[in-house]
Amino acid sequence: MAFVKAQKTKAYFKRYQVPFKRRREGKTDYRARVRLINQDKNKY
Repeated sequence: MAFVKAQKTKAYFKRYQVPFKRRREGKTDYRARVRLINQDKNKY
């Protein structure tokens, strides 16, 4: 029985999450983002 590699289509990659695309573009600094998210919520 031959093993067939699952072909991932363009449609699959279209909706595939790529958070670090933003990192590559220099748009989002995830470290800073984590800090903001972890801040006290009662501040705002």
